[in-house]
Amino acid sequence: MSEVTTYRCDVCGKLKQEANHWMRAVLIVLESYRMPVFTITGWDGVFPDGANQLHLCGMECAQKAMAKAMQKGK
Repeated sequence: MSEVTTYRCDVCGKLKQEANHWMRAVLIVLESYRMPVFTITGWDGVFPDGANQLHLCGMECAQKAMAKAMQKGK
């Protein structure tokens, strides 16, 4: 029996469907520069193992997540 994984948008809580155009994001601190880097990629993008990822349902939620990450960086 196969396992089914469901995803919810980490900003608005919308449930992922097949036809959605979702993205993923991660905030990584680059030790060599001692600065955070917020990266948004398509759903199939690859992040480092153990990265704390955000699941984002679309551009509006991606923009909200980026704005929140920028506020933390001040």
